[in-house]
Amino acid sequence: MLREFPDAALMVVESLWKPERSKLPNYAEHAHWDWIRKVGMPMFEFLAVVASGQVEGLAALARSPVPSKMTAGVGATYLMFLETAPWNLDEHPHGVRFAGVGSALLEEAVLISLDAGLGGRVQLTALPQAERFYRKRGMTELGPSSSSSLVYFEYTEAQAIAFLTSRGVTI
Repeated sequence: MLREFPDAALMVVESLWKPERSKLPNYAEHAHWDWIRKVGMPMFEFLAVVASGQVEGLAALARSPVPSKMTAGVGATYLMFLETAPWNLDEHPHGVRFAGVGSALLEEAVLISLDAGLGGRVQLTALPQAERFYRKRGMTELGPSSSSSLVYFEYTEAQAIAFLTSRGVTI
């Protein structure tokens, strides 16, 4: 896992992923995720999963905590974007190259939240095709965002620890 993935590398990733995204049946839902447009945005910390020299997944976390929607008076790490390489999705025509990339990125977001003293709390809004992914990883569904039709999800401290434990991470 790489924290602080360099902006310049996002351009390379996008050039490789964009043509592969168009092969996916659910392409339209995240077609607007152009990592190049995120270059130079200091509000994000970028994470990457790299295997054999190739980026297999990316995430963008807000550098500043947001208020928890579940626990008054505490903050949460906001996971703005999480995307696995198109060839790691079940619907890719050539099958999955690496499984578990999205879970590894979510795990790292929880660890960053713990490092920041936020108890592992992670908050996000999910595209409809990703809602099942977050539910299966034990996040609480909080209903639609007030600013979009996307659904909020959040980990409590206990849920975050349970997720890490399920992945063999000891705190």
